[in-house]
Amino acid sequence: MIAPARTSHLAILVLLLFALAAITSQVAAQSPRATISIDREGDTIGDRITIRVTVTYPATSELVLPSTALDLGLLEPAVPQVTARSFSGEERQLTFQLQTRAFLVGLIQVQVPHLQLVDQSGTAFELELPSSTIEVISVLPPDLAEVTPKPLKAAEQIGGAPTAIEFIVGPIVAVAILLLLASVFVRRRRRPTILATQPPPDPAIAALAELTAVGESDLLPARLDEFAQRIDTAIRRFLEARYHLPALNLTASELTHQLAAAGVPAGTVRQISTLCAQTDAVAYAGATPAVDRASRYLNLARSIVQPLTPASTPFATPTASPTGSRWTRPSEIDDALDTTAKDREGADNAFRRP
Repeated sequence: MIAPARTSHLAILVLLLFALAAITSQVAAQSPRATISIDREGDTIGDRITIRVTVTYPATSELVLPSTALDLGLLEPAVPQVTARSFSGEERQLTFQLQTRAFLVGLIQVQVPHLQLVDQSGTAFELELPSSTIEVISVLPPDLAEVTPKPLKAAEQIGGAPTAIEFIVGPIVAVAILLLLASVFVRRRRRPTILATQPPPDPAIAALAELTAVGESDLLPARLDEFAQRIDTAIRRFLEARYHLPALNLTASELTHQLAAAGVPAGTVRQISTLCAQTDAVAYAGATPAVDRASRYLNLARSIVQPLTPASTPFATPTASPTGSRWTRPSEIDDALDTTAKDREGADNAFRRP
């Protein structure tokens, strides 16, 4: 038999263990903790990435959530948006999300900056959030040879020599087409002259206006990354509208290949490649060039944006007015051409000087 004194000692020891377990679980439940989840629209550059963060913390503490954009490293900065709040017993729970995008390929670590908790005594301490990794792929195939156009078939593979009927019918059809065109021309001469419509808006006008706004925004030197990002976005929008390319979703090297394939002059391609590489490095990779060098980005961007003149615009062929006056281009195109001519003189060597 167990002595009564020993039995009482064991009972006290068991009660102490239960009390210690209860205290430990209560402390663990009240300690702050966070979870993170990532939702993506796709795996390619420029696709939207939603980062959801759920923080559980004691009800006696206060979570300080920044109202400005958070630095997400290689991802685009994003402003936290609260999506849910809850209160349960001695704990609070807050969920917020960050809408961002990636402009680099490969494995990218997603790390949300530390948050700040303030307890009831006013003491603040940092809460470290968990990290994650995502993979971003390019919108282009890995082997550019896959998109190389195939050569045209030889003439003998398409059809044989023309027959005697084709020799006879061909001239007859040609004469009929000429007569039809002549009749249409005569009828149009008899109709009232219709004034020419305005040509479609030139994307260079919007690009130059956007670049002018960047130059007048006084972002340098305090907000160098935003200065470079706005210049990069303005140039990519212009190239997307001008050459019908997905410029906003391409890296600098991919954009260079696409522009060269579109027939853009080699000198202009080099300027665009240099500008996009430099602005991407400042906006998304943390590069910090000197302020005088960064200010040259704006001059180089303006020299790249060349407004279309009426002679080179396919939709700007004017029809003579009843008074015989010629079509004149809008004044905003003349203003844009003046701005580009002034900026081009110093922008061609913007990145050749040390």
